Amino acid sequence: MASVTISSDEPRSLRAVEIAAGASQWLKCRNADGEFAWGVPSQRIEGRYYVTTATSCTCRDFARHGLRESRVGHYGSHFFCKHALAVRLHEILTGAVIEPELPRILYILPGPRPSEEEAFAF
Repeated sequence: MASVTISSDEPRSLRAVEIAAGASQWLKCRNADGEFAWGVPSQRIEGRYYVTTATSCTCRDFARHGLRESRVGHYGSHFFCKHALAVRLHEILTGAVIEPELPRILYILPGPRPSEEEAFAF
């Protein structure tokens, strides 16, 4: 499991703790790649949410400094934003990543009707 270092000398990690404390207000969503993500609210702009996983975020800080493959070899510091740190902390404290259950959709097709077990077999 991943780890998160919390330091009183690092404001980003302290803000991550504040954000993680409000995890009950986060939205469940999917990112552009279809992966489960959290809608983490902005601390500055009311009504704005960032699509965040433990390794990515749509905020400006992550776009500038984030630890991601496209920045490998680039000059400057590379680190997780406070939103991604909060998600990592939340996942560690709750013990697991929670995937939302997707709704089951049954299509009615012409011909013999399949049993429910056959219809939902993946």
